[in-house]
Amino acid sequence: MGGGVLSREQADEIVLVLMDLLMPNMDGESAMKEIYRIRQDAKVIISSGFNKEGLETK
Repeated sequence: MGGGVLSREQADEIVLVLMDLLMPNMDGESAMKEIYRIRQDAKVIISSGFNKEGLETK
């Protein structure tokens, strides 16, 4: 998707977003908020391979 999270042109085509919590340019929580700003009814699943303690150190 390039530099942005989701373009308005893509919004109607997206059924589900599956992403990692920790990403290089934007964390999953921020990306989810941006997706919801563009499409309020989006279905988003955020996952991570880290346990709770590992996430607290990131």
